[in-house]
Amino acid sequence: MRKRSGFGWSIRPSVRRAQVRENVMRPLLLIGVGLMVGRLCAQVAPSPENPPSRQAPLPASGSAFESAPQPSSKQIHIFLVARTASRGNSATPLPSLAQADCKVTVDGNPQRVTGLTPSSNLPVTVGLLLDTSLDQQRVLPMEQQAAAAFLRGVLRPGDEAFVISFDVTVDLLADLTANQTTLRTALESARINSPSGHYANGTLPPLGRPKGALLFDALYLASHEEMFHQDGRKVLIVLTEGRDDGSGNKLRQALDAAQQANTIVYVLFISDPGIYGILDESGSAAMRKLAEATGGRFFHIGKDGRKLQAAFVEIEKELRAQYEISFVAPGAPSGPGYHDLKIVCSQDSKAVPVQAQHRYHASSR
Repeated sequence: MRKRSGFGWSIRPSVRRAQVRENVMRPLLLIGVGLMVGRLCAQVAPSPENPPSRQAPLPASGSAFESAPQPSSKQIHIFLVARTASRGNSATPLPSLAQADCKVTVDGNPQRVTGLTPSSNLPVTVGLLLDTSLDQQRVLPMEQQAAAAFLRGVLRPGDEAFVISFDVTVDLLADLTANQTTLRTALESARINSPSGHYANGTLPPLGRPKGALLFDALYLASHEEMFHQDGRKVLIVLTEGRDDGSGNKLRQALDAAQQANTIVYVLFISDPGIYGILDESGSAAMRKLAEATGGRFFHIGKDGRKLQAAFVEIEKELRAQYEISFVAPGAPSGPGYHDLKIVCSQDSKAVPVQAQHRYHASSR
């Protein structure tokens, strides 16, 4: 059963940082309270009414039952895309990968692969993040049209999507839904916003380049508040020039949140000189790192509508060709926290390019 997020939030600078701090501090406070209670309970001496419980004797030295605690094991599931060899990321997804073709290492240690199955029929949750800062003014209509067409084509029964816009605020325009009308209306409602107001009405912008694209906050919130609560396949598609101005979160925190939510990020890099006549692509390196580290892809679009449509077609093809690889992570690789991950596949002694996340997050549960 798919879980509902039910947030319907709109994060503005005055409350955004407070919410992010609350999300971080609440679990720390709960942990601290738990530790204090545990210490108090441990200090209470047994009373005549409550005598200490009898414990089973320890096995004698040399007993067959004497051993160190056995390391726990966890079944880990990762989604990947394999491609035909020799043509890299432009190659066609490979439809015939087998379990014996792939090897997995975690933190440098080989793991036992227990399964490799096509996952194209599994439900998928799609999040669309639209950069609505001033620099996107001339390309936003193109993005809205292409994104709506993508959702119409990619969503199947059981799939859901949500829409977020980000500029000087981060706004949830449509929470999780399968309703195409709701999603299209949300996309159409996205408007250019800046610290000095809305410039799509013909008013002149101020001198200098106004800031206002809470990109990292949008990524963090989409992953932590929406994707983290969902099961199965999860994909974020970010249409942006990659420049962040004013977020409380950094790139590392946005990446951590995506990997903790086991979410793949695709970046459609939209760059347009716009009214300033300045082409700023300084954010491309960070966006490429984000996409590759989560098992997604980086597409350089510029302001070319045909490239944008082609990128959406590529993403849909990959969603139809994903595999789910499973492996048993015993001992330390199953412990809570982040673990480095490497998946290597080959067929007929030839390497098969694999697109998968570079690390995974194991929960303490």
